[in-house]
Amino acid sequence: MPTIDATTLQPINLAPMLRAWSSGLYPSEAAVGLLIAHGRWLQRRDFLTRLVDAVDDGWGPRGTVIPMAAIDWEAVPDFAARVTASSSELRVLRLAASLAGTDVRASVMDLTASLDDANSRHVLDAVAHRFGWHERGTTHLVNGRQADDPPFRATPCSEPLPGFDDLRGYAYRSLGDAADWLRSDYQPGSGPCGAAADAVRRAVVAIRAAKEALNDAADAQTRSYARHRASDSIARAEGESAQYPEASHG
Repeated sequence: MPTIDATTLQPINLAPMLRAWSSGLYPSEAAVGLLIAHGRWLQRRDFLTRLVDAVDDGWGPRGTVIPMAAIDWEAVPDFAARVTASSSELRVLRLAASLAGTDVRASVMDLTASLDDANSRHVLDAVAHRFGWHERGTTHLVNGRQADDPPFRATPCSEPLPGFDDLRGYAYRSLGDAADWLRSDYQPGSGPCGAAADAVRRAVVAIRAAKEALNDAADAQTRSYARHRASDSIARAEGESAQYPEASHG
């Protein structure tokens, strides 16, 4: 896999490569987005040399080959302990690594201390992305005020909640989409190989097992429904026998 010297990449070129690598996982997308918005680390040679690996033939969606760049998040704590940088730069870097799932050995209180307004906004946007707000179109005016909890009011649902069959259908379609993506047609000599190919095979097996589990659940629900119907019929028959004893004895 041909590599690229990350130190030769300008932030405007590196940013889409990082986004391509992190695409599909909200925490990773949020972590990368935070560093891109902050801007400083993508310009530092020591960061690019020690933490960034770049290639020009990364495995993209549906077998496409695109440039990608990856960040070694697990190396961030040791790197941050040795590098010379401002306190806010180090906090943003550790926050990004923490969003990506790395134990940075620091509390949220410490990581958010003394951040200016610009970096605070970047962090809040990254946290919102981590929760998928960008997909749902969720917004919230952030002003730091914490109002008292409003009184609880039961709100009637405008639409009925989905039943088991609906949820099973949604899950089946999602699993089918995932299976289709994993079975994408690749050009000769492209596509996953080695450990990646093994991971794809395991994913296909897991999808098949999930579908079988959904079918088993549907069968169990059908049997349970039949038992309840039978029990109701017996209870009604017994009730009628008790109400009209003459009829039950002829």
